[in-house]
Amino acid sequence: MKQKNLKYLLCPWIKKIPNKNIINLTLDSRTLNVGDIFIAIPGTKQDGRNFINDALQKKAAAILCETDKKEKHGTLNYIRNIPIICFFQLSKNISILANRFYGQPDQEIKIIGVTGTNGKTTVVQLINQWSTILGEKIATMGTLGNGFYNFLTPSKNTTSSAVYIPAFLSKVLKKN
Repeated sequence: MKQKNLKYLLCPWIKKIPNKNIINLTLDSRTLNVGDIFIAIPGTKQDGRNFINDALQKKAAAILCETDKKEKHGTLNYIRNIPIICFFQLSKNISILANRFYGQPDQEIKIIGVTGTNGKTTVVQLINQWSTILGEKIATMGTLGNGFYNFLTPSKNTTSSAVYIPAFLSKVLKKN
C-alpha cells in the first residue's frame, strides 16, 4: 500500500473514515503496538472482540470490529480518541485487506502451494534445498517454520493467518 493510513486502507469498503497513520495490522492484542490496527473477529477458540479493551489500553491506531449486521457496516465510534469501526463480514475480507495494506506482495512473487495428506513438509524442504543449490533464494512457510533455508523462524501454527501471510511475503520481497 502506497499510503499507510486508515482512510486509504478502508476506502474500497467504507467512505467516512479518519485520515490516520497506521503501522501494522494484528489479530492478536498481545502483539499489538502503538499505531497498529487491531482486527477484532470471532475465532475458533477466542473471540477477538473480547480483547478490544486490551487494544484500547495499548493505544491502537484503530480497531476494526466484525459485525454480523449489514446496517452497522461503517459505523464509527470513538473510545479514548481511538476509532472503532464496525465492518460487516470482516472475516471474509481480511485477506484482501491485509494484502492491500502490505502492497499486494502476492502479485510480485512466485508462489508454490504443496497440498496432500502426507509428505508436504518433505516436499517443501526439498524444493527449498534444491533451489538453494541452484542459486535461487526462496522462502518457505510450513510446519518447520517460515523463512529462508537454514534461517527458519518457528511458526505458531501449521497454517498462518490471513494477516501474517501477506506481511511475511512483503518481508521476503524486501530481503530478495
